[in-house]
Amino acid sequence: MHYLDTGEELPAKKEKRSKPPEMFGPDVRIEENITCSEKHRAFFRDQIGDGFKYNTEFINWLRNSSGKTYAEAVAQFRIIAERRKKGRTEIGRRFEYNRYVRDFFDDNKGTKLEDAVKCWRYKKSIPGPHGYERSDRAVLEKQNDQQS
Repeated sequence: MHYLDTGEELPAKKEKRSKPPEMFGPDVRIEENITCSEKHRAFFRDQIGDGFKYNTEFINWLRNSSGKTYAEAVAQFRIIAERRKKGRTEIGRRFEYNRYVRDFFDDNKGTKLEDAVKCWRYKKSIPGPHGYERSDRAVLEKQNDQQS
């Protein structure tokens, strides 16, 4: 708006991100506006093991937990990991592809990822919601008819 009013360009505002602490440790506090950097990943792998992987739930917890300690973060990761082992996790709305593939496999036991991807590409190409529907499999049947 400033440019349209005055013709003057203002420098772009940069989002302020906190720098990760130089030294990580269980008693170090989680910084504000945390960025899940390689330094953070190395710390968590050291504390949790090679099985550590970021997941959306843990990242969201970190971002909402400034001031808590990294020991609390490690404990929270373990709680989240246990919960994920016990049941289905919620896939966020913005991850349409992942939700589609999960629903496809739930409805089509023993199929291949290649089939799910073909159906997803079809679904994505048409207007409307992109959730899995059993009728999406018509793409596979149509393709099989063309190959015969």
